[in-house]
Amino acid sequence: MVNPVKRIKFLCPRCKSEDILEFDDFISCNKCDLDFDKEFLGVIDNENILSRQELKGIIDAFYDKKR
Repeated sequence: MVNPVKRIKFLCPRCKSEDILEFDDFISCNKCDLDFDKEFLGVIDNENILSRQELKGIIDAFYDKKR
């Protein structure tokens, strides 16, 4: 039995890897270990999309300044 052709739904915006895990609202790249919100994919240019980890760093920096 021949395996069906795997359709690539997402590429990692950072490293362009096809080794992606898809979740309901985000994708996770197994190569560069970054997560990206689906709502930004295809809307914002790949080089301008921030990973969830980068967004958390920005939010944490603002939160720390308020203390």
